[in-house]
Amino acid sequence: MENLDSWERKERTRDGAEYVIRPVHRDDVDRERKFIDVLSERTRYERTMGLRHAPSPHRIEELVHVDYKDRMAFVATVGDEGAQRFIGIARYVREGGRGCEFAVVVADEWQGRGIGAALMCSLIGYARAHSIPALDGVILATNSRMVALALRMGMTLRMSESDRTILDAFLSL
Repeated sequence: MENLDSWERKERTRDGAEYVIRPVHRDDVDRERKFIDVLSERTRYERTMGLRHAPSPHRIEELVHVDYKDRMAFVATVGDEGAQRFIGIARYVREGGRGCEFAVVVADEWQGRGIGAALMCSLIGYARAHSIPALDGVILATNSRMVALALRMGMTLRMSESDRTILDAFLSL
């Protein structure tokens, strides 16, 4: 198994705040739950396309138990080792097919500061290093920050054929 520590790095927001990007760990269950709990209703809605309830404990376990190949997640954290908290998460999941579905979410008070882009750069770099041919996802057309991020990442956006409120995002790697 590869050394995942090589994927950890310190970053700074556009306004100079320091944070760390690292692969998610199996012991991050409480951090994941607390992160989801503090998301605003709007952010949760934009990320989950309408689901407003908190995920079950089983679902949270699934989110942090990645295989570092077909299921991967990077987290942005602040705080000391023992008191780390998540401020953003980017993940992909390959469920059959060639590409992987991606998702990214940043805590409300940290949005617009470059964290989503840094997380996506880590996720894209990791996917390329692990021969993932493409990332794809769906974005609410009204989620202007995510639309702008997808375009900055070089993704192709197309109106969904089945739902005009959704954009399909695609990035060939």
